[in-house]
This record gives sequence, structure tokens and C-alpha cells, in this order.
Amino acid sequence: MDLQLKDKVAWIVGGSEGIGYACAKSLLLEGANVSISSRSETKITNAANRLEEETGTRPLAFSTDANDPQKMLDTLTEITNQ
Repeated sequence: MDLQLKDKVAWIVGGSEGIGYACAKSLLLEGANVSISSRSETKITNAANRLEEETGTRPLAFSTDANDPQKMLDTLTEITNQ
């Protein structure tokens, strides 16, 4: 299915597992430029590795706490500067 997401930018907060992981995978398969984040560095690195294996595309991965507004802003800035 072509959802016309090629080259669109998506950031999935909580993208290391569950629904967030599934969303990231679907978006990667549709050609979107995906960034994923989680509080756990280990979980987000493992998720990025798995997503790359499953889709052939590696998402940008960030260890970011969604409860910290400054860290969220810093991550957003980093994503937009890619």
C-alpha cells in the first residue's frame, strides 16, 4: 500500500517496543524518514538494529525522556537538522 509517505519525517516517541515499534516499522516500509526515541539507550539501540534488519532502513535513534521538555526540544532540533 502506498500511503505517499516517502521522504516524510516522523518521530515515534516510545518507538522501542509495542505499538510505537510497529508504527516505526510501518512508516519505514512506506519510505518515511523515521526517528525513534525511548528513555532506555539499550532498548532504543536494539530496536533500531531490529528495524534495520526487518526493513532494510535504519531509523535515527535517540535516548530521550519524554517527561523532560528540554530534552524533547533538543531531540527535535537534532532530528530537524538531519
